[in-house]
Amino acid sequence: MRALLGSQDVMEIVEDGYTEPASKEAEGTLTEAQATTLRADRKKDCKAKSIIYQGLDEATFEIIASAKSSKESIGASSPSMKKDTNKGGPHNKEENKVEDLVEEVQKPEVEAEEEETQLEDDVDIRTMSHEEEDKEEEADTTTVRSLIKEISNAIIATNMATIATSAEATQMR
Repeated sequence: MRALLGSQDVMEIVEDGYTEPASKEAEGTLTEAQATTLRADRKKDCKAKSIIYQGLDEATFEIIASAKSSKESIGASSPSMKKDTNKGGPHNKEENKVEDLVEEVQKPEVEAEEEETQLEDDVDIRTMSHEEEDKEEEADTTTVRSLIKEISNAIIATNMATIATSAEATQMR
């Protein structure tokens, strides 16, 4: 998992996370550079969560599905995922047993909290996806308009040259 996340250039987001503005108003006060960085971090985080989700079985996925970030996903996942991203290396067997027991005790609480926030998270992800799609469509539309304008100008120039050539040929007769 670590190799896959690293190859997709998202390991840093998984390990360190990123700072999300406290509110929409706070987000509105960001500079252009800060807003661009935030969008890039959000995109990397979504990409990391997608990669993490693909490597999970259904039971584990249900545990971490409501995590708001890839860093939370790793933190809420099985001990084997924690070991995989732990910079300090693998835990010893006793630590793993303790972690497994703690996870087993906390699992009902985590599931209850996840169920409460699942709908909010789904709406947030869909809203962000739609906003990104809208921006991509807008960029595509601008590109298409630009190409149409260039083609139109080329056609007009060709027609003008043809008309000029025809006029010259007519005058020579």
